Parts: sequence; C-alpha cells; structure tokens
Amino acid sequence: MSIGPHNLLLMIVFTGAAVVILLITTALSSRLEPFLRTWLTGTVIIVLGPFASAIYYMNLVPWVGALAFSSLVVGIGVKALAAIQFRTGRLQLGVMAPAMLAVTAAVTGAIFSGYDGLSIILWQGWMAACGLIAAANYHMARAEAPMPLGLLTGFYLLYALAFGLSAATLLADGSLVLGGPPDTFADKVSRVAAVVALLGCGSMLLVLNHRRSARHAALPA
Repeated sequence: MSIGPHNLLLMIVFTGAAVVILLITTALSSRLEPFLRTWLTGTVIIVLGPFASAIYYMNLVPWVGALAFSSLVVGIGVKALAAIQFRTGRLQLGVMAPAMLAVTAAVTGAIFSGYDGLSIILWQGWMAACGLIAAANYHMARAEAPMPLGLLTGFYLLYALAFGLSAATLLADGSLVLGGPPDTFADKVSRVAAVVALLGCGSMLLVLNHRRSARHAALPA
C-alpha cells in the first residue's frame, strides 16, 4: 500500500510532537542547555509547517500555504542557529535572521503570485542549505563528543541531501505551479528523511545535553 503525501505530513507532525514532549519532560527533570532550548524552539515552529500544509492542501487558500511554508523556513533556520550556538556558545541571530527574512519573503511572494511549486522549491532548497549549515557546525565541534556529533552530522547531511534532491527534481520538471502537494518519489523520500532526522537529531542532542549538563555540574561553585 502506497503512502500518500497527507499521511507523510501527519507522520512528521506526530513525530515532531513526540520529540517536543520528550524534550519538555527532560526539561522538567534536568537542565536544558541553551543550544537545546533553541533547537526545541525550532522544532515547535517547524512542526506547525506540516500541520498547516495538510490544511492548505485541502482548500489551497494562499495565506494558509504561506503560513505553512514560512513556518518551515523559520523553524529550520532556528535549528541551524542551534547548531551554530552549540559550536560557538552564542546565539548569533544576526547570522541567520536576514536570510530567514529574505527566504520567507520569497516563499510567501511566490505562493501569493500563484506559483505554489516555486514556493515549495524555495523552501525545500532552504531546508537543504540549513541542513548543510547545521552539519558543518556539528562536524567542526566533533572533538567534544565524536560519536554523537558524527551521527548528528550524518542525520543533517541526510536531511540536506533529501530536500535538495526533492527541490532539484521539481525544478528540473519545471513544476512552478502544482495546484496540490508534490507527489514525486524524491518528495516522499524527503518526508521520510525528515522523520528519521528528527528522531535521530533529538536523540543525539539529548545525549549532548546530558554531557554538557554533567560537565557544568562538576565545575566548582
């Protein structure tokens, strides 16, 4: 039995909600490091995207689509910020905010102009770029914890590859106007990759959070 686009969207929503609940539970029992709080914020924002997308594809109201795709753009941008924050120890909004605003404007402009396919290509390309940014930052910090950071880098590379391939497929097909959800094999792969990466990244970040929390607890008061 084939898995439709709506089912994959709902799978991402439920997976994201489960990860958020897990992290909130962790926050109640132990200290959340700043980078994980930033990542959790990005996850909450990004989970709105698939949920709003499922609603958008039922009636194709442009403002709903703009809300859905903008959530994806901002959410993954915040996650890339979390990776930079993990490596540098600082939340560098100035690094990502201008790009997030520019891509959000382009994505919403395209969908309000009737080019829903172009809007999808833009946000998927942005997802791929942010995946590469996150992967690069975690890779540069790998000396701190080689195995979890190596796996985290791999999950984000998978994420970037899947969404980059999906965007490239739509662009190559000239699918600037779709009138519905993309139904290519590459798009289905990107959604499955999103679920795998969300679970994998959440797990590895929890490990890193516990490591840093333990290290801070061991420091003299």
